[in-house]
Amino acid sequence: TIINMTGGISLTDIDGSGGFTEALQPVISVPAFSNGYIEFRIDFYQAGTLNPSVQVEIPITPIDVDGQKYGGLPLYEFDEVHNTTGYTMYQMLGGEITMSKSGSWVRGKNNAASNYPGIDTTSKEVMFTSVNAGISSLSVRVGADNTSNASASRLRSFYFKKFEYEHQGILSVNSL
Repeated sequence: TIINMTGGISLTDIDGSGGFTEALQPVISVPAFSNGYIEFRIDFYQAGTLNPSVQVEIPITPIDVDGQKYGGLPLYEFDEVHNTTGYTMYQMLGGEITMSKSGSWVRGKNNAASNYPGIDTTSKEVMFTSVNAGISSLSVRVGADNTSNASASRLRSFYFKKFEYEHQGILSVNSL
C-alpha cells in the first residue's frame, strides 16, 4: 500500500524490471531541486485470508542506494525502514551511505553521488539490511535528494533477504 508521497517524487512503476524477482523494485521520478520519498506499507496475511500473519523475522535490504551527478550537481538516493523490533547492519568502512536513526526510522543516505549500474548485491558499500521481528506489517520509504536542475528516473530495490557486511556496523532499536 502506498501511504505517502512527498517532495514532488512520483512513482512511475511499482515493480520495475531488472534486478531480482524476489525484490520490490519501484521506479521513481525525481524532479529537479527536490527532496522527498514514497512510503510503502507491506502487510503480511495468512494465505487466502485478510488475517494478519506475524512473521518471526522480516529482513529487508535496500540495494543500490547510490546517486549520480547531473550537470555536475549531485542526486543522492536514500531509503528508510521503520524498525521497531530489531536491528540494522551496514558496511561501516568504505561505505557510501550515511546511516542514521530518527525515532524508529533507520535511514541510509548515499553520500558519494556515484552511480552503480544495475542492481547488484556485491556492491555492499551502497546497501544496508534492516531486520524486524514479530510483526505483520512493515513500512519503508524510497527517496532522493536532488540538488541538480535535472529531473531523473531512478530504479530502486528492496530485497527481502539478510546480508552480512565485511566491516559491519550495527544500529540497534535501543541504545547500546
